[in-house]
Amino acid sequence: MSQQTKSRKKQRTQTAWHQQTKALPAPKQESTHARAVEVLTASDILQPDKGPLKRPAKRESKAPQQPAAERLEKDIVSGRTWHGECQALNYDLPDTIPETFANLEEYIRTFEPPLFEEAREQIRSPWADAAESMLGFSADITRVGECNGGWHQVTIRVDDQAGAKLDNDRRFLSAGSLLVLTRRRPPNRMGALDWLLRGGLSAREKRSADKIAKAAAAPERGPGSEVQQQAAPDSLGAVVAQQEHSQLPVIVGLVQDRKVRNGLELNEVPLAIHPACAAHRDTPNSCCKQVLQVMRQDPEKWHGIYLSQPITSQRELNALHRLQYCEIKDEILQPHLLKEAAKKLSPEQRQRMWPPEIGQQYHGYLQHEFDFTQLSAIEAAACHLGAHEDQAHTVPIVMIQGPPGTGKTHTVKGMLNIWHLVQFQRYYATLVRELISSRGHLEHHAFTRSIPNLAAKPRLLVCTPSNAAADELLERVMDPGLFQVKDGRGGFYKPNVVRAASTEAGISVRAQAVAVEHMSDAWINLSKPEWEHRKAIALQIVSNDTELSRALHAELAKYPTQEEKVAKAGTLVDVHQRRDKALVELERLEEVWPKIFAEPGRFINIKQMRDNLEASLMQEAEMVFCTLSSTGRRSFGQMIGKFETVLVDEVAQATEVATLQALCRGCKRAVFVGDPQQLPATVLSQEAKHLQLERSLFQRLQAGGAAVVMLAVQYRMHPQIREFPSAHFYDNRLVDGANVQQAAAAGELFYEHQLLQPYRFFDVASGKDERRGSGSIANSAEADMAAALFWELRNFLKKAVQAGKRPNGVRVGVIAFYKAQVALLRETFQRLEVASEEPGLAHEVQIETVDSFQGKQLDVVILSCVRARDAAIVPTHGVGFVADVRRLNVAITRAKKAMWILGNAATLERSPVWSALITDARERQAVVPHASSAKLFPDCPLNAIPSGLPPFGMFAAGSSSRYCSRPEDNKRTKDGSLPLPQGFLMQHQANLHMMTLAATNHWASNLYVTALGGKNLAS
Repeated sequence: MSQQTKSRKKQRTQTAWHQQTKALPAPKQESTHARAVEVLTASDILQPDKGPLKRPAKRESKAPQQPAAERLEKDIVSGRTWHGECQALNYDLPDTIPETFANLEEYIRTFEPPLFEEAREQIRSPWADAAESMLGFSADITRVGECNGGWHQVTIRVDDQAGAKLDNDRRFLSAGSLLVLTRRRPPNRMGALDWLLRGGLSAREKRSADKIAKAAAAPERGPGSEVQQQAAPDSLGAVVAQQEHSQLPVIVGLVQDRKVRNGLELNEVPLAIHPACAAHRDTPNSCCKQVLQVMRQDPEKWHGIYLSQPITSQRELNALHRLQYCEIKDEILQPHLLKEAAKKLSPEQRQRMWPPEIGQQYHGYLQHEFDFTQLSAIEAAACHLGAHEDQAHTVPIVMIQGPPGTGKTHTVKGMLNIWHLVQFQRYYATLVRELISSRGHLEHHAFTRSIPNLAAKPRLLVCTPSNAAADELLERVMDPGLFQVKDGRGGFYKPNVVRAASTEAGISVRAQAVAVEHMSDAWINLSKPEWEHRKAIALQIVSNDTELSRALHAELAKYPTQEEKVAKAGTLVDVHQRRDKALVELERLEEVWPKIFAEPGRFINIKQMRDNLEASLMQEAEMVFCTLSSTGRRSFGQMIGKFETVLVDEVAQATEVATLQALCRGCKRAVFVGDPQQLPATVLSQEAKHLQLERSLFQRLQAGGAAVVMLAVQYRMHPQIREFPSAHFYDNRLVDGANVQQAAAAGELFYEHQLLQPYRFFDVASGKDERRGSGSIANSAEADMAAALFWELRNFLKKAVQAGKRPNGVRVGVIAFYKAQVALLRETFQRLEVASEEPGLAHEVQIETVDSFQGKQLDVVILSCVRARDAAIVPTHGVGFVADVRRLNVAITRAKKAMWILGNAATLERSPVWSALITDARERQAVVPHASSAKLFPDCPLNAIPSGLPPFGMFAAGSSSRYCSRPEDNKRTKDGSLPLPQGFLMQHQANLHMMTLAATNHWASNLYVTALGGKNLAS
C-alpha cells in the first residue's frame, strides 16, 4: 500500500469518527500491512499487532523471541522428531539440571534442550494416541515447492469427508496448527510409534527384513569368498543404506494462513515443511529428507492427523528468553540469595512490618479467621507492604507449602485480601490529596485520565497451572468478596477482577462472566443503536461530571484546613471515578467503531480488535486470574505497565520454565504456594523426565536453601487417616484442627461396622493385574471388592435409617492408579446397579484416576492399587508408578471420614514406601487379610446375579455371543471383551426401575435419602 493511499484512508477514518463523536480525538490508524513471508513462523503467533487502544509496549519488543522461536519451529517439524539417526547426531541434552546457575546464559543453555525434547514428544504422543484411536483422513499431495532456507511449500487435498469437517471446524484451518503426514495409515492398535519406526512393517515383517539384511551384510566364508567380497561392496552398501533409511516416510507440516496462498480450493490445505534436521541440513540423501522424494514420486493417499498448535512450548521458550528482563532473576538463578535474605529478617521483625493500614479491628478478623501457621504465611507474603524503602525487596520470593487439607486456598485469599486492601487505600489517599489540591484539573483536561503523583492502584496477577484452580481462586474472591473495616464496621467488598482465558478453555460459568474474551466479544458484537446509545451516555457523563467537579472544588475551597477538605472529598472522588469509567467506555467504543460502521466488503481485523479490548480490560482490572500459559496471550504483551506482585498457586504442579511465564511481566515480588509432596507437572518425554524437567521452581529453590513457610493444621482427615502421611511425608508436623478432633470424638454411625473403620488396608491377595487392550492395567478382584464395600456401606446406612437412626450424609469416591481400572470400576458398578435392582446406584459414586482427583476430597474414598503378581512366578515384578511417593500421598489424603485401601500386600511391599504403609497398618491392626467380596460380603448382589441377567463373564473374550443378536454387537472393544448388546442394559434398568417404583419399601428409600441430607451418596 502506498503512502498516499494510507494518508487518504487515515483522513477518511478520522472524518467518519469525528462525525460520530464530535468531541472525541481521532482513532489511531488501523494497521493494514499484509504479511510478506510465505512460511509461517512462531513469531507470527508470539508478536502482537498493536491496535487503537494501545501504544506499542517497548518492553515487549526487547525480547529476542524470533531466533529461538524459529529454531524451535524448525526442530519440532524436522526429522529429529521421528528418526533415531537424526536424534543421535543432534543430541544436546545436558547431563543434569543443577540447583544453582552462574549466569543467565548457563540457565538458558541448560533448559532449552530438554524443553525442545518435550516439545517433540508433545507431537509424537498425541499423534500415536490419535492413530491408535483410528483418527485422521486420507490426503493427496498436489504441490511440493522448492527449498527456501530449508522450508518447502506443500499443498494437500483432503477427501470430501475430511474437507467437510475442515469447512465446519475452523480450528483445523488455523495458522500454526500441525499436520502429521505418513505414507501409510497407522494400525488401529497399540504401538503406533513402534510401527512407524519399523518402517510401517508388522513385528513379524520387521524380523524377516532384519534377517535378510543381516544375511546380506554377513561376509562370505570358504572357497571363493575373497572374490565374492571384492565384487560385493556396491550391493552391500545398498542393502545397508536401505536398512538405515527403512523408516516409513513421515513429516510434520505447519498449517499456513490460507490468505497467504491464494487460489486454493476449500478442501486444499497449505503447509510449510522443514524435513531436514540440523545435522542433515547439507546432506541430500539423509533419512529425514527422503520424504520429499516420496512425496513427489508417490503423492496419492497419504494419511493425515491434525494436532493443535505448539502454543505451550512456544510460550515457555519465550519466557525462558525473557527472563533477562525479570527483576528477580538473580534469586531464581541462585537460591542461596533467598536464604541469606531470610536470615536478615527475623519473625519478630516481620511482625513489626505489618502495613499501618491494617488496624486493630482487622487484626482481630485475621486472628479469628486464620490459624497460627496461616497467619505466619500471610505475614511473610504481606510484610513488604510495611517495610521501609530500603527493605522493600529484602525477600522477593516467598514460598508457602500447603499439605492436604491445611486451608491453602483460604490462606491465599487472605494474602490477596491484604495486598488489595492496602494498595487500594494508598491509591485512594493519594487520589483524594491530588484532587483537592488541583482545582480545575478535570475542567481543563476533560478528555484525559492522567493525574500525577498517584499511588498505583492494586494490580495483582494470580496464576495457576490449570483452569480449574484459577476458577476456584477467582470464585473465592468474587463470593462473598474481600473483607474490609469501614467506619468501624466490618464488611465485604468486591474488587475489579477479570479472568484471562480462551472461551474454549472450559472455564466455569461464574468465571465466564468476567472472562476478558467473553467481554471483548460483547463489545465487538454491539449493534449500531447500542453503540450510539452507549456513546451518548458516556459523553453526557463526562460533560456533567466536569461541571460538577468545578462546583465541588468551589465548595471545598470554603473549608480552611486540609483535614476538613479531605473529610468532605468523598463526593469528588466518586465523580472522578465515574468520569474515569466513562472515558474508558469511550476508548473501547472507539476501538470497535470500525466494525460497527464498516463499509460493505471492507476488511476488519477482528483478531487485533479483540486483543486490544482484552488488554484494555486487564489494564483496568485490579486482579487478573489466569493460567501460567495464558500470560503468553497477545493481549498481555499489549498492556502498559507491570504486574509487580505475582502469586502462583499450585506451583509444584508446574515445571520451572512454565512458572517463568508469570514472572516476566514486571514482577518484583512473588509468592509461590504449593506442595512438592504431591503430584508434579506432567512431562511426556522420558529423557526430559530423567533430567527432572518436571521439577518445579519451588522444589529447586527449596533444595537450594530458600525458606519455606508450611501450613501445619489440617482440617480434612480423620486422625487415623492423617497419621501415616504426616509421619512419612511431612516430618510429623501435621496437627488436627478443632473440627477434625470434634468429628473424630463424635464418630460416624458406620464406624460401628467392624470393617467400615476410618482407616483400613484390605489385602486382596487373590487378585491379579492384567493388561488391557489400551495398554493400561486392571484388576477385577479389586473392582468387585470396591463395589462390595460401597454396597455394604450403603446397606448399613439404609438399615440404620429403617431402625430410626439418623446417620450423617456420606459422599463416596473410588479412585485408581490406572485408567483401565477406572473403566472396569465403572463397568462393575453398572453391574451392581443391575444386579441390585437399584436404578441410579452407579451414579452415587465418583470414580476417577488418582491423578485427576488431586485437589478434591470426599467423605469416604476407596483406593484400588491394581498391581498384583505372584512373587514366585515373577519375583522381580515392580509396582510401576504406583511406587511414586507423591502419587501415594495424593491418593491417601483425599478422604475426610474413611480411607479404604485395596491392594495386594505381597506385591506392593516390594516398594519401600508401600512396605512402610503396610507395616504401619499392621502395627495399628488396620489390615484385613485375604480380603475378597465373596468372603467378606457374601450378601452383595454381585456374588449372586439375579436370574434372567446373563453373568458378566459371558461377555468376556472367547465367550458365547448368543446374547448379541446383531453382528455389530459382537465386535470386540479395546480390551478384547465383548460389549453388552445395544439397548440391553438400558432396557433391563428400565424394567427394574418400574419394579422399584412399585416396591412396598419405597418409604425406606425416601427415609434413606433424607438421612443423607436430601441427596445421594455422590452429591
